[in-house]
Amino acid sequence: MAWTRWLLALGLLLAEYVFLTVTYTTDALRLRGGWWGELALIDPLAAIAFSIGAAVLLIWVSEPHATPSGETELLLHRHRLAPPLFLHALVFTLFLTASARVLGDSFASSDAPALWLIAWATLAAALLTTAIAIALPVRAMVPFLYRARRPLLIGACVGLLAWSLGRLTSQLWGVLGRFTFDGVAIVLRLADQNLVARPEQMEIGIDDFVVSIAPSCAGYEGIGMVLVFLAAVLWLERDELRFPHAWILLLIGVAAVLVANIIRIASLILVGRWLSPQIAGGAFHSKAGWILYCATALGIAVFARRWKFVRRGPAAAVQDVWNPAAIYLMPLLVLLATTLVSSLVADGFDYLYPLRPITVVAVLWAYRDSLPLRALRPSWEAAGLGVFVFVLWLALEPPASPEHIAAWPAHFDAMPAPTRTVWLVFRVIGSVIAVPIAEEMAFRGYLLRRLVAADFTRVSYRAFNWQSLLLSSLAFGALHQRWIAGTIAGVCFALAQLRRGKLEDAIAAHAIANALIAADVLLFGAWNLWG
Repeated sequence: MAWTRWLLALGLLLAEYVFLTVTYTTDALRLRGGWWGELALIDPLAAIAFSIGAAVLLIWVSEPHATPSGETELLLHRHRLAPPLFLHALVFTLFLTASARVLGDSFASSDAPALWLIAWATLAAALLTTAIAIALPVRAMVPFLYRARRPLLIGACVGLLAWSLGRLTSQLWGVLGRFTFDGVAIVLRLADQNLVARPEQMEIGIDDFVVSIAPSCAGYEGIGMVLVFLAAVLWLERDELRFPHAWILLLIGVAAVLVANIIRIASLILVGRWLSPQIAGGAFHSKAGWILYCATALGIAVFARRWKFVRRGPAAAVQDVWNPAAIYLMPLLVLLATTLVSSLVADGFDYLYPLRPITVVAVLWAYRDSLPLRALRPSWEAAGLGVFVFVLWLALEPPASPEHIAAWPAHFDAMPAPTRTVWLVFRVIGSVIAVPIAEEMAFRGYLLRRLVAADFTRVSYRAFNWQSLLLSSLAFGALHQRWIAGTIAGVCFALAQLRRGKLEDAIAAHAIANALIAADVLLFGAWNLWG
């Protein structure tokens, strides 16, 4: 159960990353003169961070070659959760303020841009440190880093090498460009699209949406990255792998990248033609690649540990351990991960929102025999608190600009009628069912009780202290853009649960509030309530 602190820290960082990437962009920095234009290097730094993180994870699971003895005990060290959670929320609030200045239009003309940049970088480091402090006691950080120095150092070197070689292998576009071009053309023809192909100029598209595929955006850096990752796996697990059979993993990695690039570019063209050219040329184009390559490498590494063909002995068994914290947290973590993926292709409108309720329902179905939920019979108090949160949400909602209100109908008008209907149905299902269940299980079912006692399974749904009530509500509010209204709503949902000691009452109050918001949106066109 102590591993759940690491899941909580990861979930917070993931939610904050989603919020920051959706709210702010570094694109404008490239258009500004002056030294601050170098801030655009944040994007490759993010790619390097993804590479190092994936490499460290690969090294860590390759025991016993890389993981030092004793560091697992530090990973599982128990400590008070409330102080680092409160400090992390405070630092995140300050970091948002600094981000608004550094990534805003006024940064170039500010009086002291260097000081703002230093403060912003310092707060970013503090944000990461406080997140780690949620999972690991401060006094244990230095011993942990020392005892885990080998996997961390190897992982950092492998990640940097993977990123560097990836940049070099992007030059393979001269050799493999036509292969990818023809593959994209085949995919688009299979999709029954009106293909426009100009092989000499490497231009391909659908109807009036045509892209020029250049080496810098072709994505073949994934070949270098995957080869380095898989070479590290072959070396670290050499005693468990069969050679020459295991060399096939390198071929699988290269083939996976080639196929992934074809699908990625074809999807980009389909998104640009049928959804939004801005989405295709924006986050979908610039951020999806490195995440895709890291996921490909990790997926092949996991597959190799289960594939008898490349292993000397029996395939690695999947450890079946019942973890109650995972039951409460996994729906929210999957929801946040899906939000991150959909935000990569969002351009003011989340066309992939239906994935959120689908993935949450899939997780709930996987845990269906262990879910702590009973028949939903809300009390009058829970219903009243749900109505109160709805009224409060409307009262604290800032006025929406006419452009923002008009943007939603414009997106709907661009959709075919069946697609629009399906999207709205899933949007309501997500708001009224999936989101209340995922968030209440995590914040009221787990966090509220976890802040009372380490073994939260022994804590009654009616038990609380003021510290647990406040911190769990603040964490809930930090997950929402309207954090003040979100914090008060978190208190109300907690009171609904505490009244009768039933998690279902918190879910019901949340669902009623969201249902009333959805009704207001659909009946009166208050689209700003949905973001």
